[in-house]
Amino acid sequence: MKVTFDIRGNKELMANLATLPQKMEKKVIAQAVRATQKIMVPVAQSNARTMLANSKYPDGRDMSELIAKNIVVRAAKKQKRGLYTINVMMRPKVGEFLWYPKGSSSSLSDKETTGRGTYIPAAIEYGHMAGSTYVPPVSFMRSAAESTKDKRMEMFTNLLRSGLLRNAIVRRTGIDLSMVSAGL
Repeated sequence: MKVTFDIRGNKELMANLATLPQKMEKKVIAQAVRATQKIMVPVAQSNARTMLANSKYPDGRDMSELIAKNIVVRAAKKQKRGLYTINVMMRPKVGEFLWYPKGSSSSLSDKETTGRGTYIPAAIEYGHMAGSTYVPPVSFMRSAAESTKDKRMEMFTNLLRSGLLRNAIVRRTGIDLSMVSAGL
């Protein structure tokens, strides 16, 4: 699920951002986006623990805790100019999330696999077929995104304002506020 914040409509904010050097503007926005996305992680982890409490691997291991501890905040690999993308996602390359049906063989050491594998968190989030039975989705990530959307939007605008104010003070006075806030 993609959630976007469009700040182009706020003319005052855009004018203030335009006064910053491009590198500083990118830093202020990227810090605000990252801090905003971090709000969603504990909610998604809590959802995974509660909504998937009875989910077990075929061998009996608990799936909810593994999914919860692998929810992370990551920057997108490819950024486009003017877009700052930070994703809340499952930690990539966790071998326990791949499951192969009975009768298929998988050798992770030489990367040879026969049979079709399933990425378990996606199957849970979006629903899947179990034989001829449809298993409905348990949307622990989407519900976390929806429940924190307003709080994240408010925090994003507040962080942008404080970042702009901090940079304006630094440019006018030459005082490094990071030293002041650290108590040095």
